[in-house]
Amino acid sequence: MLSNAKEIVSGATRILSSVRSFVGANAAKGLAFCASRRAAPMTVAPGDPLQRRAPADPAARRQSSPGQDEAAAELQPTTPPPSAGERSRAHEPVPAWLDDGPAHDPISDAVIWLAAFNGRSISRGALLAGLPIDDDKLPVRLIERAAANAGLEAKLVKRTAEDIQALVLPCVIFLAGGKLRMLVGLDRGRDEARLVNPSTTAPAVTVPLSTVERAYLGYALFAKPATALDPRVEGTFDIPERHWFWAVVAQFWQNYAHVAVAAFLVNVLALAAPLFTMNVYDRVLPNGAVPSLVALAIGLGLAIIFDFILRTVRSLIIDMTGKQVDVLLAADIYDHVLGLKLANRPTSIGVLANQLRDFDSVREFFTSGTVVSITDLAFALLFIWVLFMIAGPLAWVPLIMLPLMLGIGFLLQRPLDRAIRKNQAETAARHGVLIESLAGIETIKAAGAEGRFQSRYERAVAATARSGEDVHFWASLALTIASTAQQLTTLAILVIGSFLVIDGTLTVGALVAATILSGRVLAPVAGIAALMTRATQTVTALRSIDRLMRLERERPRGRRYVSRAIQHGRIVFDEVSFQYPGAMTKALTKVSIGIKEGERVGVIGRVGSGKTTLGKIACGLYDPSEGRILIDGVDSRQYDPADLRAGVGFVLQDCDLFFGTLRDNILIGRAGASDDDMLHAARLAGVEPFAAAHPSGYDMMIAEGGRSLSGGQRQAISLARALIREPRILFLDEPTAHLDVRSEAEFVKQIEALRQRRLTLIVSTHRFSLLVLVERLVVVDRGHVVMDGPRDAVLARLRPAPAAEAPVSSHAQ
Repeated sequence: MLSNAKEIVSGATRILSSVRSFVGANAAKGLAFCASRRAAPMTVAPGDPLQRRAPADPAARRQSSPGQDEAAAELQPTTPPPSAGERSRAHEPVPAWLDDGPAHDPISDAVIWLAAFNGRSISRGALLAGLPIDDDKLPVRLIERAAANAGLEAKLVKRTAEDIQALVLPCVIFLAGGKLRMLVGLDRGRDEARLVNPSTTAPAVTVPLSTVERAYLGYALFAKPATALDPRVEGTFDIPERHWFWAVVAQFWQNYAHVAVAAFLVNVLALAAPLFTMNVYDRVLPNGAVPSLVALAIGLGLAIIFDFILRTVRSLIIDMTGKQVDVLLAADIYDHVLGLKLANRPTSIGVLANQLRDFDSVREFFTSGTVVSITDLAFALLFIWVLFMIAGPLAWVPLIMLPLMLGIGFLLQRPLDRAIRKNQAETAARHGVLIESLAGIETIKAAGAEGRFQSRYERAVAATARSGEDVHFWASLALTIASTAQQLTTLAILVIGSFLVIDGTLTVGALVAATILSGRVLAPVAGIAALMTRATQTVTALRSIDRLMRLERERPRGRRYVSRAIQHGRIVFDEVSFQYPGAMTKALTKVSIGIKEGERVGVIGRVGSGKTTLGKIACGLYDPSEGRILIDGVDSRQYDPADLRAGVGFVLQDCDLFFGTLRDNILIGRAGASDDDMLHAARLAGVEPFAAAHPSGYDMMIAEGGRSLSGGQRQAISLARALIREPRILFLDEPTAHLDVRSEAEFVKQIEALRQRRLTLIVSTHRFSLLVLVERLVVVDRGHVVMDGPRDAVLARLRPAPAAEAPVSSHAQ
């Protein structure tokens, strides 16, 4: 017996070692996947893998976790460490075929080259649009997402040079020193490789293949055009689209399969305790079999150890998978919200924020014990089968009670679902009131409206509390019914089992084991009420987010824009009409205005006449309801939104500043701009004087909304933000509305300095003092153009009008 025990312990030790390795490997893969961020799981290096090296210092290596060490080891270049002779040649000139020259962002250049090769030309601005980059350079971890922006399906894979076939070329290969090249040709017989530097226009060069292999790091990017359904058959066949949620979850089916296997083993090991109890009562105690007791105790102890290990592994896999799903989905949802057409945006920012907060329910469902409860529930029939084997007719008690409890639980779902939907809608309304009041707290205080908003918020809280009570009632009722049914099941088993024991058809040990097993059968069922509550909340949240994810984006997936930049700055409004969503009247009606390159035009009119709307449509924030806008002779809807807004700068009257430094707010749309570019834009916009006077200069902190700055300072920052992108058309909406007379005069001088750029300038204003900037005036009234001509001629026609009727005023809007 002792020898068997030793063998069992030895086997347990080996299994523990295997489990530890399994968990470590999965943790390392999880870290790598979260860093890679996108698409199907694959061996992609986290961060910028081509720049990473494992720490050479043993102390530094000891500070790394096992998962990090394994991931770092996987990222080692395939070339051997340099010899002493190679190190002595470290300062030799770089070979011509590896000289990047003045390349700024070679990774972006490589993706743009691949896109052009596949007939999907794209500008750099459009390529990087919406990607989470901080320094205006594309990191390796985002290369697949950038390729998706260009209409490509790309995969960054770890592949040896021998495994790269000529049929899959061209591809991007990553070389030592952070360099990359396009591999466009391969001839192993001649030991030749043809390479292209994507950052230059130089033709392909032929390099010895052996030389390339020595510099190759083992990573390559393969790309092909994204597949799209032929327009001729689109709509003929009902082909389901990739669902934003389930497609991501399905990527991790292997992880959930591991959870199911672990759940099966855990439930099988759960049989050890009742079987041990039955044998102790029926065999050990009547016979005084101490050796049998020791053997049974060792077996149960090992089962408990394995059960602990499996539960831990299952929990780790669920947590790791939940984190990965959370990272991918949260990024996708936020990306979709930022990419929404403004016309489709929900009217309340608070309600929109609450919809995004609903995702917490989804995340909790996949990272909490809910997944464990679902898997355990699936094995209830296993325990009933074992119960039939050891206790015969007693198994009918939980077998009858199980569908009864499930049926009651499903019946309660309808009122529970209704209560949860109502509660979530009222919670969204409460959140909307809260966000609206916090955003306008200064206005509320100035208007003395605290009481009004307090009343609105308290009514919203009361409504949420009432619906929350309904949710709690139905959920508690389901829990109470399940708990009562569990107690009745135990009572029935003990009563019926006692009669069977008295009759001699059942042993005491079998009765005790049956009692334990029945509890095991009904334990997950007892929690089904809580499970259904969570499931209902999750489904409701998914429906809410799904409605949001179905809204149309500015850049629809699969839409191919022609890569073109705005070169001249000619703009034509051709019979343009526009009506804001939910509005009863049109903001613009049949507006036709033609503006030449470098022309300086003023747009004046009453409040609400449609001046600001012209700017919003010109830069693509909204599309015309009717008519079209031609920029350099091309319909504005043909431009990629990123290219359009790079060429059309729009400075709003009420500009938004964000928490961060002054530098961050100026460079928000061009993070990689140099200090010289920033300072030049700041000087032109009038930021330099107050930035120079501050101790922190351009590192001065800006509060949310720019509350710490004056209106003129905020306007200057907004103008600098537009100028640093070097637009060809600049639309200024009431640019001096918050400036005093002196600041306005300085502003006029700064805008006059832009004449040398041949910039097309459009100024929407109420102030006569700004009209010196323009040479032509367009008068807009109630969405119609009522006058258009040279500045002096239009002003002459307006002067005779009575002051009460004049559409132009010397006062700010």
